[in-house]
This record gives sequence, structure tokens and C-alpha cells, in this order.
Amino acid sequence: MLTGLWSGQPFSYDGKHYHIQDALFLPRPFQAPRIPIWVCGAWYARKAPFRRAARWDGVVAISAENRAITPDEISDLQNYIASHRNTSEHFDIVVILWSEGLHTPEEQREIERYENAGTTWWLEDLSLERYSSLGEVRTRLHQGPPGC
Repeated sequence: MLTGLWSGQPFSYDGKHYHIQDALFLPRPFQAPRIPIWVCGAWYARKAPFRRAARWDGVVAISAENRAITPDEISDLQNYIASHRNTSEHFDIVVILWSEGLHTPEEQREIERYENAGTTWWLEDLSLERYSSLGEVRTRLHQGPPGC
């Protein structure tokens, strides 16, 4: 449905859960052939989201438990995706993690561990669950990306 809606042409769809008739989304997305689609999944909990992600452009990998996904899990995930992917086109592996933003050698090593495992995007967790105020979030934002 998304690829049809993003085509810039009138689009109709009649499925089990969704019904669309002559929808036209304009302006058409700038990215070609379409906006990248990243599918989210909790690694080790269920494999179906990762098989689905293998058909698209990337995966946002989280842990099924209340902790950060590890580089070793990223490596396992990457191997699983590769076994279900039928193209050699670029595939993003996205993690949502946090750093102190202090740009220490330890922080740089942690980033390199994820990069070496196959992570292509590190999204900094700026949730108010982690920070007690919007001011703290702003302070972290001004520190810049981790490891830079």
C-alpha cells in the first residue's frame, strides 16, 4: 500500500483490513524508487518481523528484554536477514541506544563494536524515560553525536 500511495499516481486498494479508493498523495517522495522502509522488530522474540524486513530496506532492531541490543545480537540478526534476503542492495541495521556524549575513547570503542557488527544507524535515545527534563535532552543534543 505504501509504495502505491507514494507513486504520485491515483491508487486504489481493497484488502482485508484496508480499503483505499483513488487516493493521490502529492507531492511524490523525492527518494527513488521510494522512501526507505525500515521494519521494527524485537530480536529473539519473533522472527517474522525480520523476514519481513529482509524484503525492504532495513530493520530497527530492539531487544525483547528491557535492555539494549548487543553487538553480538546484531551479528546474529545480520546473518538471519542475509539468509532471507534475495538482493544484494544496501540494507540498514538501525539501533536505538544512548551515549553520554562525552566523546571518550570508551564511547568510541562502543560505537565501533556496533559498527563492526553491521550497524549502519545509531539513533540516540532521547526519551524522557532516560532524561528527567527537556533541558537535559537539549543539553545532550548540543553535545552532538556519540563518538564524534
